[in-house]
Amino acid sequence: MSQPWRRGNPRGGGRGSFSSTARGGHASISTSGMSRSTRDLSSRPPTSLEDDFERLSLVSRSSEGDQNQDQNLTVRDVQERFYQHILKQFGELDDVPKELQKQGHYDSVLAKLRKLREGVHASSTNDSFSITIYERSADLCLRTLNFPELVKSLFGLVSTYYPSAPSDVLLPRRGEFSSYAILYLVCYARPNGRLHGNPREVIETYRGFPDDVRRDERVVRAMRTFRALRTDVDFWTLATVWERADANERVFLECVRNLVQERTMVILSRAYLSLPETTLRELLAVKKGSGGQDDVMWTLLSKLVHPDPIDSRIIDGSVVFRKPKVKTVAVP
Repeated sequence: MSQPWRRGNPRGGGRGSFSSTARGGHASISTSGMSRSTRDLSSRPPTSLEDDFERLSLVSRSSEGDQNQDQNLTVRDVQERFYQHILKQFGELDDVPKELQKQGHYDSVLAKLRKLREGVHASSTNDSFSITIYERSADLCLRTLNFPELVKSLFGLVSTYYPSAPSDVLLPRRGEFSSYAILYLVCYARPNGRLHGNPREVIETYRGFPDDVRRDERVVRAMRTFRALRTDVDFWTLATVWERADANERVFLECVRNLVQERTMVILSRAYLSLPETTLRELLAVKKGSGGQDDVMWTLLSKLVHPDPIDSRIIDGSVVFRKPKVKTVAVP
């Protein structure tokens, strides 16, 4: 099976911060210039593993022998302690009211999860703990819209950890994350201006799932989304999908929502003279706003060529797209 997620995506930009602070310098500045410090840094008081967390480098950027066993992210005991530390930090950050959270609020946790995920991968172990780390990483990436890190977690799960998981490991979220992988390929990993991603990659990924995963409600809904977008567009199906989608599914659907709404409006305006406003809003998957520029439906209507102002085109609860042509009869 091809691996489309290996390619860089021009739309994605990493939001995690992976900076490190150097602490190994032995030089000090004196009146005579730069000279060697006489301090014995090896005698500093011992610190806990959690205190040293920020100093640990990514496994992909460290060489053998850089870390001792107490700071080696490929060691299970270290991984488990780190994970508890991450959960604690996430809980503290999550307690901050949303109105006080700034951009990059969860970046430090994302960076730590990336380190831990790399450590799990480098350890070549596949069990419930390894899968949990990848799932938690994907959860937070979805929450923070970090697509570059999300793709690593998603396809690590669906292409490696789920297929080769031991038989005694339960996989209650396999269908869920498999559907996200499909939606990623369909809605996000697509050329600019296109309604969907590469059909071959979508179908190959889908065929790689076992039968029970293909029958999962979420996977079925993701494939319905794919087929609805390929028909340019099946707006009835897409409106139903949007209505039933949860917050995570809508993260992906939002990537194509504006394009779908614009295309739907064009199709409807060509097919009908008018439509009830409630029906139009249902098909566009938009709620009734206050009108004017802040209303999505009004914005979409403004893009249609029409001689009359928008407010005069909504008559008795119906939106008028076009006026019927009046046939003229030649007077003999």
